[in-house]
Amino acid sequence: MMFYFQLYEDMVFSMLYIHWFSLSYRCLLNKLCLK
Repeated sequence: MMFYFQLYEDMVFSMLYIHWFSLSYRCLLNKLCLK
């Protein structure tokens, strides 16, 4: 049971990380396009 919880936690963390990364990447692209 604990193992599945750890796996779920890692999955959520990676999803949040990917989401944040895509947002920052889009922001960077917008800044480059605005120049």
